Amino acid sequence: MNSITTKNLTKSFKTISKERSSLRRYFFPKYQEFTAVSNLNLQVKKGERVALVGPNGAGKSTTIKMLTGILTPTSGQVEILGKDPKKERKALTKEMSVLFGHCSKLWFHLPPMDSFLLLGS
Repeated sequence: MNSITTKNLTKSFKTISKERSSLRRYFFPKYQEFTAVSNLNLQVKKGERVALVGPNGAGKSTTIKMLTGILTPTSGQVEILGKDPKKERKALTKEMSVLFGHCSKLWFHLPPMDSFLLLGS
């Protein structure tokens, strides 16, 4: 059984185009679609370690947020530990955690493993 499975996982965002003046944009917004993640297929077996590596804007954080249920995919399927993160987010939070680099949850006077154990409990 795979711990993580994605099939054609895609996430797009709508943004307001900035090619018009501010006043015109406010009353007559023109939208454009931006695709952050496109057709990601991934299988991670239990016990495997995986890293997402890429430049800024490559979709790494967006992918993690979809895997944890924070964001809903535009299309495709996600399965984490046999569960759908969108529908069973609370159940999954008991089995996994996410730590983003810009928000430190580590206590600097404790070794990292002790911080993880403390936060996990």
